[in-house]
Amino acid sequence: MGCGASKTDADAPAPVTYEKTAAPPAAAPPPKPTPVPSAEPAAEAPAWVPPAGAVYHRLTKIPIKSGAMADIKKVTQSSAFKELVKTFEGVVGIEALSVDGETMLTHSRWESEEACNGGAAALGKVLKEHIGPYIAGPPEPPWVGPLAMDMSISGSGAVTAYRVVVMNLQPGKMQTLLDSANAKLSEFKAIDGLVSIMSFYAGPTSAVILAAYNSKDQLDAATPKIGAIMKEMGGLFAGPPTPFVTEVQWSTFDTAPAAAATAPAASAGPFAFASGLPDCCTASPDLYKAIAELPDVGRLVEMNFPPGAKDLPHEHPIHSMYFLVDCKLKISGPPTPTTLGEEGGVAEIPAGATPIFPAMAHQVENVGESTGKAIFVEPYPNCKPCGDIEGYISPFAASPGCYKILAEDDDWITGVLTMEVGEKDELHHHRDHLIYVAEGDGVTIYPGGDESSPMVVPLQVGAGIPAPMSAPPFAKHTLLNSGTVPLKMIFFEAKK
Repeated sequence: MGCGASKTDADAPAPVTYEKTAAPPAAAPPPKPTPVPSAEPAAEAPAWVPPAGAVYHRLTKIPIKSGAMADIKKVTQSSAFKELVKTFEGVVGIEALSVDGETMLTHSRWESEEACNGGAAALGKVLKEHIGPYIAGPPEPPWVGPLAMDMSISGSGAVTAYRVVVMNLQPGKMQTLLDSANAKLSEFKAIDGLVSIMSFYAGPTSAVILAAYNSKDQLDAATPKIGAIMKEMGGLFAGPPTPFVTEVQWSTFDTAPAAAATAPAASAGPFAFASGLPDCCTASPDLYKAIAELPDVGRLVEMNFPPGAKDLPHEHPIHSMYFLVDCKLKISGPPTPTTLGEEGGVAEIPAGATPIFPAMAHQVENVGESTGKAIFVEPYPNCKPCGDIEGYISPFAASPGCYKILAEDDDWITGVLTMEVGEKDELHHHRDHLIYVAEGDGVTIYPGGDESSPMVVPLQVGAGIPAPMSAPPFAKHTLLNSGTVPLKMIFFEAKK
């Protein structure tokens, strides 16, 4: 994704977020030199384009005097300093992270590129005036760029540690990196203490990943799993990534545990139902997992019920489903007032069924002899419309042999894409949509139909893929099944 990120010199430390870590063990190898953000080449635009209104990030590595972190923390936590930070126009927030006894990162977020560029010098001057005596030398050139991904994992609890990774990418691989990360959502959800993962674009061959954790111990315990995931993405890198393990020292963000952490489960998650019931993923996270989401639009949920499994009472907005296997489910209303009959009933639902259910509260039990599995889209409250597309070409009209509508209502289409190996569709558009890979191992996307700029995307069966209209590869393209097996993808696409 080409974001036109800039690399600017600051005459003082710029705000940073993430890492604060204790000094590394004596046996640990010395840290590798930090890669300097690459200058953006003028000749070739990156494949990725930041969405309008993207928040801009600035991450700076600063050498500090040994043992000075406690003094820096004391200064920055003062009321006077916090009030001064609030005076900077367009600043969203600032964090400082300790890497070791002699290094810290500052991370600032800004409402726009203009605010980021305009406020950085003033903020740097303030930091220099207040913590200058504790700085051991000039900061390294910062990484600067727009937010590319903000993935909620557990979404709850205090953030006290970050794993910050500077990625040295192959040219044009930013979008593939994001797609790969989104395809790993279910694996990230299984990591204890992982709160969220953010990424910002720092140049055509540079991206910065910030993974937030509830504790440093949980971050350390997750290292083998994260290492394995990174290894699978190795083909995207031009060189080894550089990680920082950090602990939060000070922050203008509220890092304290949210009140929802001790409140009833109904107050957690993206919905606030009048019934007071939680959403399905909050109520029974072992049975329901969000495998892809589009911020402000909706999420793709996978339901996986072993025989005999029964979820807790919960509520849904209106939702479109696709059943991946035959299911035998008992569906009944929870022990609260509900539009669903309290007596419940057993439904035998065949694989491939595409019901659209109204908003409802209920409880589900698998009374069959095999695991029940389905996917469904849940629109978020106040779901934002995509907007009109000039010259819109429907995939169902362009390539009716590949694309078919399975179900639809006024707001969403449930569709299926099937392709034999080597088959290619015609040029078409999409609005915001969420994709589930049912079969297939790879496709090639030609953004805008331009076959001179192919994007090869590996696929994993069971992966969820968010496909926003704002990302050029998804909005208008042609698609080739460049894999080794037939392709089948179920997708839920917004109609407005």
